[in-house]
Amino acid sequence: MADRSFTPPPQTAVKALPPEAAQEVLEKKLAQLPPQEFIAQFFAAFSRTTIGPDPETAKILSQTEMHAESSKLEAYKENLKNRDNQNQRDHEFRCKKLKEDSFNLKVILVAALAGCIGGIVLLITGHQTIGSNILLASAFAIYGIMGGKTPFLERRLSCLSTQRDIRHHHSACSV
Repeated sequence: MADRSFTPPPQTAVKALPPEAAQEVLEKKLAQLPPQEFIAQFFAAFSRTTIGPDPETAKILSQTEMHAESSKLEAYKENLKNRDNQNQRDHEFRCKKLKEDSFNLKVILVAALAGCIGGIVLLITGHQTIGSNILLASAFAIYGIMGGKTPFLERRLSCLSTQRDIRHHHSACSV
């Protein structure tokens, strides 16, 4: 079995060989090495020289990664900006809807109060049947509006999840 340890040649004066002679000597030495030892020495020398990418490549790789991360950050910022704009539009729409519903409820309340007054007048003037019906219908309408049982409120409750949201919208829209 051949000795596999590598010993460097003694330090003596080395003459520069012409390229053809150096190639010939190198081929003779490589022919003497067993294939496994040649491969092991080749990979040992290769791994010492290529631990990682060269500095210029590492710089380009880090710049590429930084650009990708900054692009993701910019896209996320734009997404948040779009969400904020959409939420603002939704809030303005809900405020407008709330004001319209409040106006409609006020009109209905005025009409119900007028119905109550008209029902009382009809009762006093002797038209008890129609006067009592108008008075009862108007009174129930006022009771329903004051109690929060209106078609407008039912629709709003389906959009807003809790009573706290309704109070928040009332205060934010200054109805």
